[in-house]
Amino acid sequence: MEKEQKMSKMVFKDYYSSLCDVEKEILRNAIMAESGMSYPTFYYKLRNGSFKPLELKSIDNIIKEWNGFKEEMSKTPHVVIPWNGSIITEEVWEELKQIAYDGSK
Repeated sequence: MEKEQKMSKMVFKDYYSSLCDVEKEILRNAIMAESGMSYPTFYYKLRNGSFKPLELKSIDNIIKEWNGFKEEMSKTPHVVIPWNGSIITEEVWEELKQIAYDGSK
């Protein structure tokens, strides 16, 4: 079980590293809001792979919601859909549309 948890932590760190800066910020803010952890705590846990199992479950749910949001956004790019209370500026919106359309960063 512990080995499985370590692999999950590694996967999240790799997943997070693969995101563009805009997506990192949106997910980080959502995770911090959901868990109540501070900015330095988030990066400490990310760097050291020390998220608790319940935190990892919450992170997994947030990622699933985020991926669903991106999928919906790619279907209706002209409609602004707020996600998780995040303010999405026009600049961020354009960057997210680019990611949704062709996966580029």
